[in-house]
Amino acid sequence: MSSDMAVIQSAVPLRIAVAVEDSTGEEVDADQRLGWLLNLVHQMSAELMQSCWRPEVFAALHAGIDALGRKLPSTAAVVASRLGWVPAPPDGVYVPSRVVRLAQANVVPVLKTVAFRDALIPAVLAALDEQGRLDHQQLSDGQGRYVSAAFLRNLSRQLRRAGDVPVTSITEIQDPPNVARIARLGAADSQFVELVDSGPDRAWLRIKLPTCPQPAGRGDWSWCRLWCPTPPHLKQRDIACWHLPTISMARGKPLLRFTITESVPEPATATATAALGIDWSPASLGAATMVVERGGQLVTDARTHVYDDRGLGVRLARLQAEGQALTGKIARLTNLAATAPELTQARLMTKIAVLRDHRRAVGAKRARINRDMASRFRGNHDHDGHRLGCRGNSRGRSA
Repeated sequence: MSSDMAVIQSAVPLRIAVAVEDSTGEEVDADQRLGWLLNLVHQMSAELMQSCWRPEVFAALHAGIDALGRKLPSTAAVVASRLGWVPAPPDGVYVPSRVVRLAQANVVPVLKTVAFRDALIPAVLAALDEQGRLDHQQLSDGQGRYVSAAFLRNLSRQLRRAGDVPVTSITEIQDPPNVARIARLGAADSQFVELVDSGPDRAWLRIKLPTCPQPAGRGDWSWCRLWCPTPPHLKQRDIACWHLPTISMARGKPLLRFTITESVPEPATATATAALGIDWSPASLGAATMVVERGGQLVTDARTHVYDDRGLGVRLARLQAEGQALTGKIARLTNLAATAPELTQARLMTKIAVLRDHRRAVGAKRARINRDMASRFRGNHDHDGHRLGCRGNSRGRSA
């Protein structure tokens, strides 16, 4: 590779156009089969997270070694295997060992993240004053260097809620995190999934999928080939490598998020005469400004272009308030149902189920609006920085 070229990685979400049985060439319903796979992975991931939600698990992660004294690697499946975190499939269901790896890849990274919060508990407890407020000056640089103020504030709030009860583990102040319904295929190998043919115009994925919701043996798993056409903007790009995707469900259809490695021209920053700075804004989704070199000096008119969401922020705030109100109603009805007579409890549980459905619908609308806002922010500005889908020197609505 020439010295004026750089290697970068980016994510490419693709949809499945055609799925065929590898042995017969017949077209199959990949949406259904991938849904069955995600259900199995999610069920095993949730059970593994529940079984690992113990102080002993976080003690092992803090130690960083297994029972034989070997240093734990970075690979999630190897960490889980060495520490004995192997989820069992549902009764009467057969899954390949690589599916177990997919479940471990969903759980171990989350446990590692929570272990960081667990390790901060003694330091945060020592830094709380008599009113329960956190004194940041008492935290060392190593303890607070990579932690945001919001992170410490949330942890302090959790510890205050515990009251006088001594807290020694994160498992005592919060419930196990929810596990996403995804499958990180990078945790498997060629015995379960492989990229057989990928290029600028297509990606062929060969994967072993269940043929029924509850596979009872090896015969209920078969190889399939999934063809994913790429969008036009990838046709002319110098893609050096495709990586195994992460599978999820988006709007009722499987979405495969591939990672690509490509070569791009090295930016000529040494000869640049102008710069465009874009950053997140506390008053809007984003803000941008220009700086130009003139006569050996950096000149800017300090005119900030602020993103105008065209009313999406108002809708987002309304949906957020609606979701919070629904959460409050669910909590109140749940408390009432705990001590209500049997008939009343049944009616309350029915109302709770309806409210939860409404809350999920509100969450889906919020996610769609967030995607629309991010897409407009990325796509509505020119490369010269003079337009940001916005109004210069104007206050954007809060996102």
